[in-house]
Amino acid sequence: MMPGELRIAEDGLPEWPGRGERTEDDVIGAQVPQEKRDELRALHAGATPDEWVAIEHLHAENAVAVKGFERTRRIADIRTDPRDYGRGNARYIAAAANAVIPLLDALEAVEAERDGLLGELRAASSESPQ
Repeated sequence: MMPGELRIAEDGLPEWPGRGERTEDDVIGAQVPQEKRDELRALHAGATPDEWVAIEHLHAENAVAVKGFERTRRIADIRTDPRDYGRGNARYIAAAANAVIPLLDALEAVEAERDGLLGELRAASSESPQ
């Protein structure tokens, strides 16, 4: 194989010189199983809607609430952690809750693009002389 030349193996995945044994995970990467994605989406659907924010107090219990309704739509009280009074936990919970669905959507969009490109690569490889 010449430098820069790409070949497609019998299983339809690209070959790289000097890589040794290759598995689909070398190309595809680690995946989040569909069952886990469905579980996360179901948990999100069952949770309080709208954007979550951390409510931070200097020396009091911190909390997570719905943005714009911090006093009336509290989601969780965060127990005090001696180092930062739980502010880090409140920030993390709010950020994770807001990020999970956009991250799953982005992952699925990238996977769809990858699958399309692999399909094009396989088609082009089967059309070209070996």
